[in-house]
Amino acid sequence: MSFKNEVDPSLRARLVTRLKLEWWTFSPRLQVVAKYIIDHPADFGLDPIRVTASKIGVSTFTLVRMATTLGLSGYDELREPFRRALLTSATDGERHEWISRMAEEGAVGSVLAEASANTAAVVERSIRAQDPESMVRAADILLTSRDAFLTATRASYALA
Repeated sequence: MSFKNEVDPSLRARLVTRLKLEWWTFSPRLQVVAKYIIDHPADFGLDPIRVTASKIGVSTFTLVRMATTLGLSGYDELREPFRRALLTSATDGERHEWISRMAEEGAVGSVLAEASANTAAVVERSIRAQDPESMVRAADILLTSRDAFLTATRASYALA
């Protein structure tokens, strides 16, 4: 099964299915990688190779080896369907008109549009995961505090 040069929205699901079906054929290190990808598809789509390797406890080479074992050219080709699924899951059919216009403004506009759409999707997922009562309590605490300091990384950065 070749995954090269596809923009197929089912690609992530097909990769996960393949990881599950072929798991027993992988070396122990690749089994750990497969389990992580299956259990944490969003993190896998967002994190750079070094962060992913650190979280799993493997080398970056092991991640590249997983990609080549699946017939892909490298880590980026393996991660792309997971990253794209995060981008499109919350924005399909809901993309703001200005993002669409920006995407038509050449290579730089396209990159900016993709980054904007991804940020909007991350914020939407973060907000969807919150309980409204908790958000009201958090807002009250922030608004009544003399000083408030926010720190954020990855998914919470855009929200902060």
